[in-house]
Amino acid sequence: MHDEPMLPGRPYLMKIGTRTVTASVTDLRHKVNVNTLEHVAAKQLELNEIGVCNLGTDAPVAFDPYAEVRDTGGFVFIDRISNDTVGAGMLHFALRRAENVHWQALDVNRRARAALKGQQPCVLWFTGLSAPASRPSRTSSRSSSTRAAGTPTCSTATTSATG
Repeated sequence: MHDEPMLPGRPYLMKIGTRTVTASVTDLRHKVNVNTLEHVAAKQLELNEIGVCNLGTDAPVAFDPYAEVRDTGGFVFIDRISNDTVGAGMLHFALRRAENVHWQALDVNRRARAALKGQQPCVLWFTGLSAPASRPSRTSSRSSSTRAAGTPTCSTATTSATG
């Protein structure tokens, strides 16, 4: 097992079933004290620590909840440089953030707004929706939104980190 801690944001290889994708911990919710089962705040997982986190992958991953099918609900995290196993985990459910982004009808079209403001139109895409992700963002009738293309699939996992 790997000696380095598992850090949120660091890219790892995630092996799930026969598939390997690039993945990272997007949000380390907490680690679990194995003696008391208490939830403890954490910024990283050390060797043999257990935690609950959200994952982001660079490609969609087919899986089943670990409680239903262990073979397609469990995964291994591998360090991309050393090829050492960093951790293992169990997937519980998918975060469907990309599916709740919808086109918003506008009272003012793009050309009229650009002419009115004397600006060149562009799109700013902010990731990391606040919980709950299904809540629509507050926007005015002058704002615009876009459809997400190629948004990575995120999953919540309980991870037994080993470094």
